[in-house]
Formats: sequence, structure tokens, C-alpha cells
Amino acid sequence: MTEEVLTELLEHEKRYWRRAAMAESLSSDGRVLKAVVAAAILLGAKGIAEAAAVAGRVPDLAGKPDSDLRAWAKWLYGLNAPAPTEASAQCNRTCSR
Repeated sequence: MTEEVLTELLEHEKRYWRRAAMAESLSSDGRVLKAVVAAAILLGAKGIAEAAAVAGRVPDLAGKPDSDLRAWAKWLYGLNAPAPTEASAQCNRTCSR
């Protein structure tokens, strides 16, 4: 990949992060978003509680209430949530019967 392609991809991701954060009433400050995503990538998390702890290590979020950190954790998980497929939607309607 060329630097131009990588730059374009990162810009696309930043716009996505910002829209997703705004939809959850979280900060849309690009500096905070990049820091939260970077921390999650570098430190990893096996669940919402661990992801909240990771978010709490970001300087701009340090000291925030647990409810705020859990909101950031859920935001992180939502960024990569698989899109529902027709098959899964069909199963949701019929498999629970």
C-alpha cells in the first residue's frame, strides 16, 4: 500500500470513529478518539470491563466515572461489531420459537 492509500484509509476511519462517538454522546475530539483506539489496540481487552479499564488509562479519560468508561468500552466494541446478515435476521425471527 502506498502512503496515500494508508492516509485515505485512516481519514475514513477517523470520520467513522467521530460519527460513532457522536451517536453515543461521547467526545468527538479526534485526539481522544485516536488515543482510545490506540490504547485498545496496544493493550487489548477480553470484555467490557477490561476495555473500560483500558479507556481509563487514556489521559483525557483518567478519573472519569465508571459509567463513562463503560460507555467508551461499548463504543470500542461497537466499532467492529459484525453487521447483521439476512441469515442472522431470519434466524432471530425463527430460531427463538
